[in-house]
Amino acid sequence: MTIAVDFDGVIHAYTQGWQDGTIYDAPVPGALDGLRALMDQHAVFIFTTRQPAQVMPWLEAHGFDVTVDERCGVCPNGIPNICAACKGSGLLTFWNQRGQLLVTNRKLAATAYLDDRAVRFTTWEQALVDLLGGPAPDPDVASRMQVAGQYVEALTQIENTERERDGAYRERAHLVALLAQLTDGAVIADAPDVDEPGWRIVYLTIGGRQASWHIAPRDADLFAHVEHVGADDPRARWDGHTTDAKYAGIAAHTADLAQRCGPACAEMHTETGRCEIARNR
Repeated sequence: MTIAVDFDGVIHAYTQGWQDGTIYDAPVPGALDGLRALMDQHAVFIFTTRQPAQVMPWLEAHGFDVTVDERCGVCPNGIPNICAACKGSGLLTFWNQRGQLLVTNRKLAATAYLDDRAVRFTTWEQALVDLLGGPAPDPDVASRMQVAGQYVEALTQIENTERERDGAYRERAHLVALLAQLTDGAVIADAPDVDEPGWRIVYLTIGGRQASWHIAPRDADLFAHVEHVGADDPRARWDGHTTDAKYAGIAAHTADLAQRCGPACAEMHTETGRCEIARNR
């Protein structure tokens, strides 16, 4: 684990503020022992707005082995800019060495930052209270915001489900349009049982049985090749078949087609005709 520790106000007492920029004060009570305790178990670096080279001698005077990220402390022979840890620039991107303090004025990756002026972030609502003052967030407001978020999430899920459903209906419409093209006598008419304008019903005869499908306005373009008739046209009268009966009829016709003789026979047949090949199956 890597821990970052602020210098002024956490290690250096800094009781009179910046002054002339010198490091004039004694250590904060317990700071030196605290640093050593952290360094026994973790990698520790000092994060400061000062130049690292200014802080380094102060820490060395108090008994610490110190390096700055301009010379990383792990380069062979102490020569900077040639080891992998320096990444060729002499500036570290991380610090994971125990027993030695790094001083930097750049924000490196760390598990925790110890700083006397830090505000711990939890939510923006709480951060604004901490930084700008004012009452704590109203729990009822937070609850309503949570409910609103759940509502938006539910709406998004519904929209996604509807999009998937519409995509499936579009695929079905493509197949029905193909059937209409392959079937003699197909017609399409306005749907009398749907109040929303633009809905239609396509009527086909498959295997001697009527089959019909509702077509949404968004899919009407797929049926431009189908004859459009009035709702009072006899060919556009629903014969009362149910959905189950429709697909049972289609399954029966599919099975019937599978029993026909096909290209093995040179005879000409009517739609329901059979040759000897088909009869003997």
